[in-house]
Amino acid sequence: MAPLANRKILNLLLPFLLKLFGLILRKLHDSYSLVPKLDSQISE
Repeated sequence: MAPLANRKILNLLLPFLLKLFGLILRKLHDSYSLVPKLDSQISE
């Protein structure tokens, strides 16, 4: 009974976790794409 309940909870949480993960990846990507701009400004 417990594994079934856990699977139901996972099925509910999985889309939310995937969306959250996507948002985190996008923020990381944005911050990484900002780094070269900052480096080029510092070197000038």
